[in-house]
Parts: sequence; C-alpha cells; structure tokens
Amino acid sequence: MRRKKTRERIIQAAIKVFSENGYERSYVEDILKHAGVCKGTFYRYFRSKKDLLERACQEFMFDVGGEWYDFITDTDDPIKGLENHVDFVCSIVLEEKTATTYFELWARGVRSEASRASRSKASRKGRREAASTGTYRKLRENISRFYELGKNNGLFKPDIEPMLAASMLIATVDGISTQYLLEPDAINLILARDLIKKTCIYDLMPKDKAPVG
Repeated sequence: MRRKKTRERIIQAAIKVFSENGYERSYVEDILKHAGVCKGTFYRYFRSKKDLLERACQEFMFDVGGEWYDFITDTDDPIKGLENHVDFVCSIVLEEKTATTYFELWARGVRSEASRASRSKASRKGRREAASTGTYRKLRENISRFYELGKNNGLFKPDIEPMLAASMLIATVDGISTQYLLEPDAINLILARDLIKKTCIYDLMPKDKAPVG
C-alpha cells in the first residue's frame, strides 16, 4: 500500500509539473521536489521521464475520463447529455490555463494506447477485444447511447446512425478545440461551440423537436 501511494504521489506531481511547464521544459528534479521523494525512490518506480510520462498520461486520462463521464451523465435527457459533452470540452479549453498541456497529455495517452495495441502479441480476436476498451471507443459508445435513446424517443430523425453521429460529434469538438489552441485569435470558440451543437445535435432532430433560434 505504501509503495502504491508513493508511486501515485510521483505521478500526480508529474501531471502538475507537466501542466505548468510542458513536458519538454519539465525536469525530473522538479517532479522529485513536488513529490517529496529522492532520486533513488523515483528510479525504483520509473525507468525515465519518458516512462513516467506514459504512466502519467494513463492516469490523467483515467481522471479526466471520470470527470467527463460524471458530467455528461448527470442527466436523463439525451439532448442535454450531448450538450454537456460539447460544453465540458469547450469549458476546459476556455477556462483552463493549462489547456494546451491538457490536450498534449490526452493525445500522448491515446497514442500510448495505440502503441500498446500494435505491440500486442495476442490473437487477432484478442487485439480487437483490447481495442474495444480504448479511450475513443468508450467515448463513442457513451455518446452514441444518447443518440440511440433520443432516436428511440423520437427526439432524433429515424434515419440517423448513433455511432456515426457520435464519431462526428467527437471529431468536430476535438478538431475545433485543437485549432483554437493553435490560433485562439482565429476562432470564436463560443460561436463555434453553439454551431457544433446546431450541426451535430439540433439539425438531426425533427423540426418540431429542435430548439427555436
């Protein structure tokens, strides 16, 4: 238990340092200081800063995934659940001082998942099963449930494909957020957020169900 707590303390310190300084400008010494451990203790758990980064990304994605899941599922209304997803990501980009590093950790975590899957020596079936637990697969499955529920309740047009609609929503939100982080003066994220809701949610609803305006 003590070893687990020490390892967790180092990981959380790394997330903090990476978020404040960025990965390239972060040093093991800074992480040791925040974690309150010596260098020998660090190398007892991690081979290098790069190794720690991979573990930190996994932990970061788990934490953020939990926050995201709690936020979007805090409603029984499928339309509100989809709106919550758009609002959650855009609020991070707008309000978090460390939004760039947030997305860096997220992206590195996703790439790490893909790398581990490609290195897997399991059977083809095993690889498919492992991939089904991936971050974007979970995102699609959770969001597609809202589209499916809305479709079954007549809130969406009967010809929509819930999984495809979920993929489009995720890709649009991620793409706009990334562009905003790269060129914040080029995109009005508030207007973009509202347009995403219109094109990926409201335009898929029957006219008598869609919000007016």
